[in-house]
Amino acid sequence: MGMLFGLLFGVLMVVGGIATFIFVGLLLLRVIGNKGLSLKSGAIGAGVSLVLFIISFVTVFMIILSSPSVENDVKEAIVTHEPEVKTFTPEMQIESVVKDNQLEVTGTTNLPDATELVITLQNDKNESFDKTVSIKDGSFSMAAIPIEELQPGEQVLKISLSDKQHDSVLEVIGEEAELLTGPLLDHDHQLFVSANVTIPAERSPPSDVDGVKAEVTKVMDGLTLLVELDGKEEEVSLSSVAVPAAKHSQNGEQPFGTEAFEFTAKTLEGKSVTIERESEEKDKDGRFLAYIWIEDVLFNKTLIEKGFAKVEDSSTNSKYLDDFKLTEDKAKEKELGIWSIKNYVQEDGFKDPEQKQEKVASEAKKESKENKSVATTPAPKKDSEKLATAPKEEKPASTKSKPKVQEETKAKAQTKTETASKPKAESNTASTPTPAPAKTPDPPAQPASCDIKGSQTGIYHVPGSTYYERTKNVAKWFCSVEEAENAGYRAPKR
Repeated sequence: MGMLFGLLFGVLMVVGGIATFIFVGLLLLRVIGNKGLSLKSGAIGAGVSLVLFIISFVTVFMIILSSPSVENDVKEAIVTHEPEVKTFTPEMQIESVVKDNQLEVTGTTNLPDATELVITLQNDKNESFDKTVSIKDGSFSMAAIPIEELQPGEQVLKISLSDKQHDSVLEVIGEEAELLTGPLLDHDHQLFVSANVTIPAERSPPSDVDGVKAEVTKVMDGLTLLVELDGKEEEVSLSSVAVPAAKHSQNGEQPFGTEAFEFTAKTLEGKSVTIERESEEKDKDGRFLAYIWIEDVLFNKTLIEKGFAKVEDSSTNSKYLDDFKLTEDKAKEKELGIWSIKNYVQEDGFKDPEQKQEKVASEAKKESKENKSVATTPAPKKDSEKLATAPKEEKPASTKSKPKVQEETKAKAQTKTETASKPKAESNTASTPTPAPAKTPDPPAQPASCDIKGSQTGIYHVPGSTYYERTKNVAKWFCSVEEAENAGYRAPKR
């Protein structure tokens, strides 16, 4: 448009200049030669020159008005009477991270303080839920959410404005956020910011754990594992703990050794674990010393917590030693597992279980002795028994044990012999009034531990000693040498 006016202005200026030159030339000729243009001709020339001048002036004025600077100045002059409208362009940066098995969301923005934002996520049931955060000092942060409460895998995190805002915020963004502008607005002119976040399917060790993944192929005992590591099978021993043996090389099974072994096998065998090593990598047997993590749980600590292990601080691995000792104190206070047996746990390991067996055997022996004392108390003798003449001494029987059938046969024969010998005993005491025959008392009931064996000659055996001959016409079973001698039995002459 400006170029067209400029061209027109140039043409008019040329034409006007030529016409003015002719008019002035004719006027000079008339003055010099007293001849020239008539008054009428002069008036026409002057009129044409005036028209050309006016046209040139209007053209110049229009060119000036059509220039950009003049146009803007004119527009600003026109709208100066209208109220000023300010818009706001929001800016935002989002950071989302999974740390120690929790999702953390933070961000920075130029939105005014006290602005309420809504963060939308998917829970573990694949349902949307909202978290509200407030902006302070140009930043915001969401309370950490455990990953088990979220949908695993990749999902979209969305941020928008809350429906309710403080008055100071509405002054900046408008009642309906109509003052907002910029790329962060969606097609509905609403603030919408999104970011992708990946939620792991399972929990993992703390972020400060520098470990490697491995597969537990076999549990050897409560303390030793076989793992698949870097394509090779390695033997790993749990670091900083000591566990009773399920199969001790000298003492056999130690108390709670089997329980510890079964718990370790059930928890770890066939599972994927994280192996964390420290400064001392191997024990004296060449096994790797390691802390075993099953997801985010330290298994070494779990054994102590359940009373299956004690803290072993003889190695240089001490990263979790203080925590282990606190856990051990709690298990000891509750008397869990190995702490339920008094003095079982020693500084150098666990007490020999044979000591416990000796205690049980001692108690059983004491109880058996009490039973024997009651069963072998001799009954008072009758007067007729005191007057009876003792039978002749008989030769001792062979000390060689005989079958049970032979013993029963000899016992019957012995009874007959005793019955037949009674008249003879009475004839030897003819000078003395003959009392009524003494009735042989039934042998008292004996405890199960007293196994006395007899013979046809009336010889009785006391366990752990020798054979004794019967010197009185009284049949008894005895469980000790002292009782046999007090009852009138003596060892045979050799």
